[in-house]
Amino acid sequence: MVLEATDEEIYELMDIREHHLILAVGGALFFTADFFVAALVRVSWETVYLLAASLAWTVFFLRAGIREGKKIMEAKGCYLQLDPDSLTVRQIEKSGHYEYCQVFLDEIEKIVEGGRRGIPEFYIVVEDNAVKSFLLLDKERRPGRVFWIRSFGYKPESFRKFYQALRWEVPGKVQIAGTGRQEVWDLKKPKKELLLVVVLLICYVVPKIIFAELGVDF
Repeated sequence: MVLEATDEEIYELMDIREHHLILAVGGALFFTADFFVAALVRVSWETVYLLAASLAWTVFFLRAGIREGKKIMEAKGCYLQLDPDSLTVRQIEKSGHYEYCQVFLDEIEKIVEGGRRGIPEFYIVVEDNAVKSFLLLDKERRPGRVFWIRSFGYKPESFRKFYQALRWEVPGKVQIAGTGRQEVWDLKKPKKELLLVVVLLICYVVPKIIFAELGVDF
């Protein structure tokens, strides 16, 4: 059984990147227009706030678009493969650097499910005296017994099916930890965009109330 990002999943990431970059461009255009209003007409609390808010908006979505671009490149080079006797994984560790492991099922001591909201992931812990299993970072052997396996462009349901197939294949002696929290994988990740909007609204309303209380005309 092999799991790797499909063309459809890559296209979805590309659509998200394009959406974020369009929002960033919109923020930059709004910043430019507001700058000319402040410079040529009048400086007020509204114009100062909109300059700061549009700049924050632009930076936020530009960074988000860059992150999605990195995800596209990462997804193209990652895969999970489950064979009758082993699990093979190739995934990004950080930009330009890949982790690789081959873990033999009879040398797995424990599987620990991740509990972060909306993020499918799990950890493989190999036995202390494992002989066949190995972990590599950029083709060099990496010390340690724990390997963190994440989803790179895979659909959540595909990742879950792969994980369930792995659980079915491992020997009965393997401990499975955190199974009561697996439904956390299906929850939606916190909406950072919504949080940004809320923060921007608070940053406008609170100073406006303070100015009114102090009788400041700005």
